Amino acid sequence: MKIKINKADKKWSQEVRKRDGKCLYCGRIEYLSAHHLFGRSKSATRFILDNGFTLCPNCHVFSPIFSAHRTEQTFKLWAKKRLGLKRYRELEKLSNTYKSRKQAEKEFLDNLQENL
Repeated sequence: MKIKINKADKKWSQEVRKRDGKCLYCGRIEYLSAHHLFGRSKSATRFILDNGFTLCPNCHVFSPIFSAHRTEQTFKLWAKKRLGLKRYRELEKLSNTYKSRKQAEKEFLDNLQENL
């Protein structure tokens, strides 16, 4: 299933990368991207900043040792430790609830406007 990337998705990615400023695993500062712990298909957590981690290309996709995509279980254990068990479980539970993408997007963009 192809997931459409729109203005809110781009803004979420910018905010996660701005917050972190570097790859949270290795510290690299070039070519950063934001990765969802609980995937973008989960609308209830899609735009929650705590659900995002800034990673370099190696730690995001390519490394056979640590990569959010290639070694998903290793990544999830690391993310759980980084977030703390309580916050991880809150996000996990929320990710399994229903919220329309449109509503999640609206709440995220409204919240950003309020915090300017």
